[in-house]
Parts: sequence; structure tokens; C-alpha cells
Amino acid sequence: MHRKAVALLSTLVLFSQSGCSLAFMTRAPDPVLAPNYPLECTSSSAAPVLDAICAGYFTANALVLASRPDCSDALGGESCYESRNGALVLDAALIGLCLMSSVKGFGRAQHCQTVKQQNALCITGNTDACRVLSPGWRPATPVPASALPSPAPAPAAVPAPPAQREDGLLSGAACTASWQCKTGLVCAAGFCLVP
Repeated sequence: MHRKAVALLSTLVLFSQSGCSLAFMTRAPDPVLAPNYPLECTSSSAAPVLDAICAGYFTANALVLASRPDCSDALGGESCYESRNGALVLDAALIGLCLMSSVKGFGRAQHCQTVKQQNALCITGNTDACRVLSPGWRPATPVPASALPSPAPAPAAVPAPPAQREDGLLSGAACTASWQCKTGLVCAAGFCLVP
């Protein structure tokens, strides 16, 4: 009997951590730290519906088991089910867990829908909806223009590209000495110029 109790308890603990609603639904934050930004939570009722189906399955299974006699009570030649009472207890526990998960899941989905509606109102500028989601929330104060950093200075002027003279020689190229310039040009202020 001790082994059956340990197995039943282990099954209950494992299943309670893996109900569809508990495993796959994202809860709405409470309170919402940034109510004027979109938030994520599960508003779909798909997981709670699966949990309700789970409860229905184990209920049907328990009814089938209850209709069969335990082997200790069976008459000669009658079909029976070994450990029927233990299986019925397990079915009852699983029905309870599935129902609990389903009820919690429907509650989470409804709460998420309500929070998302308030969140949408807050994003559109309704400060009362923002305060419903986060009681201490205050809208951000705009930064005065005097506190903004000054714009960066304009970049230095880029020297003009070399111009071509009538005789086909370039002027305006960078130089450090006149010998670097084409014939007829002199190096002045770092550029080859017409004298």
C-alpha cells in the first residue's frame, strides 16, 4: 500500500506541474511596470479547454472502471480489473488536477484580456488606464529644449577638386613643393596654383 501511495503522490506532483494551462499560458504581469508599452500574456482559452477535455477523459475512464468488478470480488469466469480501487483513486485525483488547471487557465485568460484592454487604452494616452495597471505610474515629463545637447558643428570645408586650365594642366592639387606641380604651376598654401 505504501508503494501505491508514493506512486500516486509522484503522479500528482508531476501532473500538477504539467497541466496545459500551467505549462503553456503566460500570465499577465501584476503590476505592469511599463503600462504604456505593449505587454504579452495568453488570452486564448485553448489550454483550459484541453484541460477540461483531460478531466472529461479521466471521468469517462473512472466510469468504465467503476462498472467492472475488482478481481477479489469477481465470480468464476467473470472479467475483472486488478487494483480497480487504486485506479479509481488515481482517476479521481487526475480529474481534480485537470479541473483545477482548467479553472485557473480560464481565469488567467480572462485576466489577460482585461489587462490588454487597459494596456491598449494606456498606450493611446488614457492616463487613468495606466494607473489601473500600475498605481504609482506617472507619465514621463518632456525634456526642455534647453536641456538637449547642442548640435554638432558642421564639418570643415573640403578643398575643391583640381581645376583644368586651358592648356590642359591641373591646378589645385595638394603639394609641399613647386617641383610636385605641373609645369607652369607653383606650390602655394599647400596647393598647386597658377602664379
